[in-house]
Order: sequence, then C-alpha cells, then structure tokens
Amino acid sequence: MRLQYFYRFIFVAFTHGKLWESEHCGSWRQKYIEFHENTLNGKCPPRYLISLAGRCGMADNISGLITQFLFALLSQRAFQRLSYGSLPNFLDAYDSPNINWTVSGVPKKLYACMTPPYEEKKSRKCFQMQRQTPKFNGMRYYPMHLTYGQHRIFSFSNLTAEPRGKSDVEVVIYSGHRGRTYATFDNPYHRGQLEKLGLKRETCFACLFHFLFRLKSEACSAACIRLRNGMLAAKEKNALIIGIQIRIGDEFLVNDTQTPLSIAEKHLRCAENITHSLPMGVAWKLLIISDSLKLKQAIRDRYGDDVVLADTVTKPMHTGVLTSRNHYCKL
Repeated sequence: MRLQYFYRFIFVAFTHGKLWESEHCGSWRQKYIEFHENTLNGKCPPRYLISLAGRCGMADNISGLITQFLFALLSQRAFQRLSYGSLPNFLDAYDSPNINWTVSGVPKKLYACMTPPYEEKKSRKCFQMQRQTPKFNGMRYYPMHLTYGQHRIFSFSNLTAEPRGKSDVEVVIYSGHRGRTYATFDNPYHRGQLEKLGLKRETCFACLFHFLFRLKSEACSAACIRLRNGMLAAKEKNALIIGIQIRIGDEFLVNDTQTPLSIAEKHLRCAENITHSLPMGVAWKLLIISDSLKLKQAIRDRYGDDVVLADTVTKPMHTGVLTSRNHYCKL
C-alpha cells in the first residue's frame, strides 16, 4: 500500500464524519442506497453480489469485501455479505448504516466450492458451476472465486461485462481477499466512471469502508480507544499523520523476541522524507502498524511519545497463525 494512500485512509478511519465524506466521496451514496433498497424490495430487476467470507484474517476479509463492494457499485448490483460457521460476521462489531447487506438462507451447495480447505477439486467444481449456473428461487448463481492473477480484471476488464459471458446472471457469489480499489483507477473502462462518481484513488477505500461500516462503541477495545484519542489529539493540533504499515510475516506473531529495528529503516526514511518536505511549523506524527509488537516498541523508543502513535501494549493476533497457511489462506 502506498504511503500517502495509507495515511489518508487511517486518518479518516478514526476521525471520519459526514463533512469529510461529502467533500471526498462524491454524490453516489444516496443513489446507491435507493437502488439497493429497490432491488431488495423487488422494484428493480434482481442483480446481486454476495460477498463470501474467507478463512483468513480480519484485514484480508475487509480488503476483499471492499473490493467486492466496488465491483457491485460499478456493475450495478445490490451488495450483500454471507458469513458461515466461525468466519467473521462484521455485524458483531460494526453497524451497517446505509444498506442492509446481510443475507441468509443461501444453500451451501451454491458456494461450497469456495470454502476451506481450498483444493483443486473444489476449483474444478466451481468451473462446472460457472458453466451451468445453478438456480435457486428462480435466480441463477455464479461462483466467482478470484485467485492469483485473476484479480487483474480490476485493472483491465469492463466489470459490467463480468462474469465474462454470464454478466446477466442474477446472483454472483464472490470470494477473494485481494484489495484492488487503488488499481481500479488505472482501468480504462472505469477511470472516467469513478471520477463522475466523485471517488478519488487515494480516498476511495476509506469512502467505501465508511459507507458500509460504523464501529459499535462496545467493540472499541482499550487499544482502539488509545489510538483514537491519539488521532483526535493530533487532529486538534492540525498535525499531519503519516501511517506506515510494516508487514514482516505471521511467524513474528508467534516468535517476536528479537525483531531488529533495521527491518523498518526504509519505511522510516520514507516517512522522514515526507516530514522534510513539509512547510515550516507543520506538526506531524507517525502512525505505526505492524505484526511485530517488539518493532513498534523499538520505533517508539527512537522517536518518543511526542511523534509516534502506536499501540505498543497489545500483542497483534492473526486467526490460524499456528496452522498451515495453505489450509487457511491459499486463495
């Protein structure tokens, strides 16, 4: 994730408001709310996209979900979300303020080929279902399991014509955890469409996230409150917040005893280059996100509390980190 994109997103993730959204997110929201409601009520022809939860971490699920919602927005489908078993149900932690995107009652046989464990024989089953598009309650269902390079459709393809040769199916069930909101702005078919909607490359993810989610007050932990308060304090001082995500690897969630600060040197130099370009007198803070608690503590030791926002108390977690990644996240 590019640095300027990340710091803008993470800032509005904690300090968003209707004024920010009206200035940065365009005028598409009310139209989509009405379209979504009319589709669910049968006033519009049935065109749905069901986002299927994946057996991966929360960040991967959110990244995939936002990409899937962008697909629904650009291809004019009513977005819904399907969780099953012990996989993340976002409504446990979030409210959905603008659309009712919870769906239930979908037979598992319509999406079983996209459930873990992810296997070749299941992929073949998905291909078979894509050709036959099975029906349920009078609607055709298409399993869209985007893996590996297949996500390139967001950069090059006309999404209104997807699934290719089956774009008229009533329901697409979409599984995948790749984030592609940034890359879609390079798509020649949708670049102009995104501009007309009022969406911008650097804030698109944040706009879609806040359209779908509002964090419930009871879901904000002590670490969340500390971070939010730090963001608001920086905002009151008109400080620029530069966010850095330092991704090391899931193994550091298990063994994080000796994580050298040198791993973060390139990231920190990049952030410092930004601070050197700021006008005189402009305050700034670093927001550090990492899968290594030791690394965040080391960065805070270097910069001090005055310039670093980081949760240096709570140990990061990842679902399934002690289990084979092939079993959990081979998408």
